[in-house]
Amino acid sequence: MTRSEFNALSKHARLRATLSRDAAYMVLVGGVRPGTAAREVGTTPQALTNTLRKLRDAMTESTDHGRTLAIAEHHVGS
Repeated sequence: MTRSEFNALSKHARLRATLSRDAAYMVLVGGVRPGTAAREVGTTPQALTNTLRKLRDAMTESTDHGRTLAIAEHHVGS
């Protein structure tokens, strides 16, 4: 996933600028393992999991409604 795709998805999911969002960026854009990303930014693995779930749900909602965020085939998981 690219930075612009992540930003578009984050905006669609209405995520605020949080440590969990930063960790999700590291996971989805940087390919960092979730546990490592959570530790590096100072958030909990559960908070990161919740953020990744919100992003996944937003992506699913977008594809269900026929909109494309250019990431429909990217797997968002924890």
